[in-house]
Amino acid sequence: MRVTLEVIAEKIGITKATVSKALRNSPELNKETIRRVQTIALELGYTPAPYKKRWDGCVVDNPLNTVNLVFYRQTPAFIHSNPFFSQVVECLRLSARSRTCTLLESYPADPDEFRKILSAANTDATILLSNIQAIEPEMAYRIIEIGSEKPVVLLANYIPILSDKLACIRADNFSAGYLMALHLKNLGADKIHFIEAFPGLAVSMDRHFGYLKAMYILGQKPSILHYPATDEATLQQDAQLKELLREPGKHGLVGDGDIEALRIGRFIRENCRGDEHRFFIGGIDGVPEFGPDDMRAATFKIDIHGMAARALEMSANMRVHLSAKPEQWLIGGSICNNPARQL
Repeated sequence: MRVTLEVIAEKIGITKATVSKALRNSPELNKETIRRVQTIALELGYTPAPYKKRWDGCVVDNPLNTVNLVFYRQTPAFIHSNPFFSQVVECLRLSARSRTCTLLESYPADPDEFRKILSAANTDATILLSNIQAIEPEMAYRIIEIGSEKPVVLLANYIPILSDKLACIRADNFSAGYLMALHLKNLGADKIHFIEAFPGLAVSMDRHFGYLKAMYILGQKPSILHYPATDEATLQQDAQLKELLREPGKHGLVGDGDIEALRIGRFIRENCRGDEHRFFIGGIDGVPEFGPDDMRAATFKIDIHGMAARALEMSANMRVHLSAKPEQWLIGGSICNNPARQL
């Protein structure tokens, strides 16, 4: 028996209209209701009725009706509280709505659950976002097998050893690290440092390599500050950073993401009051927006909306040409200065 909106509504105890709005990511509903409805719909095996659209006078099938957005070993609370991922999800929702496409969210906690979600027959494509580096090797090759049957797209991150086997769309992180390092030099920094917060993460390594190229161009010795999974308590005890704060001159710090840049900024403000103007901090991602007492001098703002729209477009194209070689797309961005920090 085909799963309908009525079946989902009866299962949850809400109206058919509410189910319809939730599957379309309607802004009229709160995020918790949308996630609950979409999760139940996925579990029940709901598949939207095929949608038809006109193009050049001909009626053709919409190649993309339902897309499953998968977050491996993550929680909804983390994703929707993280400035970067929450904005990516919101941009995906907007793009899906414009395509009359249903966007589901799944949060598998282990390989077995992950395998079941990947194999779900009621989705046209899968987009993997966040924590991609945690995917076990055996699961990575299962993803390749699924990719031969329906589109699988890695979004915002990638697995280097499988880069020629899986479609991927992400920011041009190499250019981000390179351009931000040069920009901080132009702002007046004498020495540029790189804040390494996610060692081993592919996109982090790209940013790191971009920074290294900038140091080569500038003729400076690289300086790497290691802060994996840090919090303020760890920073308060870190001798390496405290030694840097005592060094004379002006310092530029390229953050391995804006959240890490903000963290370092708070530490500098608390420990160098009256002298914090010597430090130029540059973030990468572009979120969150500049706020009061923000120590970032600039951020490399990634075109997140363009990245999300391209992920859905790529998924739709792969539905039509599944045997084509997996595409690799880099999305650019631009450096934005913090008006409050322009000296």
